[in-house]
Amino acid sequence: MNGELDAHTAVAFIYDPSAGSFRYVPALFQTKDGKTIATIMSTSNSVYVIASNPKSFQNISGHWAKANIERLASRQIITGVSGSEFAPGRTVTRAEFAAMLTRALGLTGESTSSSVFKDVPVTAWYADYVAAAAKAGLLKGYSDGTFRPDATITREQMAVVAANALEFAKAAGADVPQADGGSKTGFKDEAAIHSWALEAVKQVAAAGILEGNNKSDFLPLDLASRAEAATIIARLLQFAQLLNK
Repeated sequence: MNGELDAHTAVAFIYDPSAGSFRYVPALFQTKDGKTIATIMSTSNSVYVIASNPKSFQNISGHWAKANIERLASRQIITGVSGSEFAPGRTVTRAEFAAMLTRALGLTGESTSSSVFKDVPVTAWYADYVAAAAKAGLLKGYSDGTFRPDATITREQMAVVAANALEFAKAAGADVPQADGGSKTGFKDEAAIHSWALEAVKQVAAAGILEGNNKSDFLPLDLASRAEAATIIARLLQFAQLLNK
């Protein structure tokens, strides 16, 4: 397209005829000879729109995650708690993270007449997102058939979901680099990481998607904040080459 777009605020939308609206689809933007070239990551033929859609919030000025929050908000991957407030320090539930990640990967909601999980009502705002995330293998339920949508997601749980998202993106055709986590995480509190999350933590740490604190601790059981979720998703998309750096 003629003219240059800022890759941080430029966004691709795909028309969803079932909803009668546009939704985000991953895309990369490159400027050459005064023109912006958009590479849209989609496997279907449809109507696409390229737009500049800057978005910010009053309560993230000076925040360490400001750039990532704005980048994902401009793509409608994350939303504020109101039109002007984001609440970056608020924790994230499993349902909320499922919604963020399915939007980030451009997945459509899975509208069904019955829920995959017994504690996810089909009328819940997150039902379609949870169904799409489960179908894509991003998040799993528990052995008792529940999803626990209102449970706050921990850092090690988020690491597992991020690793699953990388596998999904790779299977879908994204050019995802290999992240070799090695035999150790490098975190001083590695022993505190549950065995079911250890390999995922190694992978996403090696990819630079999740980091430890300044004391080299991972803090696997700490509850993830909205700012952390935005940052993790942005880094995940960038590592999978689905978002400009």
